[in-house]
Order: sequence, then C-alpha cells, then structure tokens
Amino acid sequence: MNASPPPTAPHPATPGVLGPISSVPPWLPYVVGAAVLALLAWLVVIGVRYLGADTETRRSIRQAARIRPAWPATSAWSPLTAPPPSSSPSPPPATGSPNPESSPPSSAPRPTRTASRSP
Repeated sequence: MNASPPPTAPHPATPGVLGPISSVPPWLPYVVGAAVLALLAWLVVIGVRYLGADTETRRSIRQAARIRPAWPATSAWSPLTAPPPSSSPSPPPATGSPNPESSPPSSAPRPTRTASRSP
C-alpha cells in the first residue's frame, strides 16, 4: 500500500526585488534587446578585424589591449604627456623684461630677410 503524500498548498507568490513581473515596463525588453544586439555587433566587428589581420597586426592588437587599461597610471609618472588641462598655467615672472609673446602686435611693417649672395 503506497500512500501518496498529502497535497501541499503552493508557496505564496513572493515579489522579486523590483516587485512582481507585471511591473516591468513593456518597452524594457526592447531596450535590453537592442543593447545586447549592439554589443554583439561590436564584438563581431572586433573579431572580424582580429581574424583578418596578419600575425604582426594581431600581436599589435593584443599589445594595445594590454597597454590601454594601464596607460593612465603609466602616463602619470612618465614625461610622455602634458599636464592635465585642469591645472592652471604658471603666472609670468614678476620682474624682468616683458614677454614679447604677450605684447600687442605692432602695426609697423616687418623687415624682410634677403639672403646675401656672394659673386
């Protein structure tokens, strides 16, 4: 005699973190789908460029992928870049002759330079 277990009541519906599924906006699946398609298209373009490249170019692509994330830290201590644009330029010296680059342009004609030729 096999007695079957007594029927149990189903678990009450517990809403998820965002609430019940019915509260999802109807446009959200389309936005997520478009984002996934854009990501896949981008990955396909990268894959085709990598697979179509020769050995040296593939090596260069891999090297660029390794360097790119570390470049901000590397460039901070190397003299390869200019200071960030947020830093203000240093003020001109207080004493000495005026800076000719900052003086207003002269209205006098500039002398022409001619090469002297010896006979």
